[in-house]
Amino acid sequence: MKKIGLTGSIGAGKSTVTTWLRVNGIAVHDADLAVREIYARPEVIAWVRENFAEAAAGNAVDRGLLAEIIYGDEEKRWQLESYIHPLVAAHRAEFLAAAESAGEAMVVCDIPLLFETNIQEEFDETWLVTAPRELRMARTLTRPQMSEEKFMRIDATQMPERGKRELADHIIENNGDLHALHQKLNKLIHV
Repeated sequence: MKKIGLTGSIGAGKSTVTTWLRVNGIAVHDADLAVREIYARPEVIAWVRENFAEAAAGNAVDRGLLAEIIYGDEEKRWQLESYIHPLVAAHRAEFLAAAESAGEAMVVCDIPLLFETNIQEEFDETWLVTAPRELRMARTLTRPQMSEEKFMRIDATQMPERGKRELADHIIENNGDLHALHQKLNKLIHV
């Protein structure tokens, strides 16, 4: 089974890529969806309540508020990531084991912080989805509860594009239309 690690900065188009991959029969693990599932677990809610009380009201984690807390404080961000990242890794390992049992020929793991967490060696190939910063910001600003300031904060926590380009096996430029993107993806999945 060929394992692909997919990454890209905020607004680059990873979701567009993974949607196309799924439609074309490729199993995809989405780290962001895994995080949402993990934050719904009672033990995780309890941990957040204990460590970030204001972000755990009732039986839920307010991910937006949690993000506001950690993006301004490196120590708190590290504390949260050192708890959550191993849970996400375990979720991904379960996905990979199930995909292998199912006989999948190729799987893609969408990991926004693939290079930042230095786990690229877990994959046979890494793919970087990229687009100019202005285009990424324009795409991101269409999301609910997103602002230019929030985009800048998130973008600043991610590895610069230049570093990602040096580490990636394949670079998927996503600055054109969907047809062009789909053609690039079709070539990659048939390599």
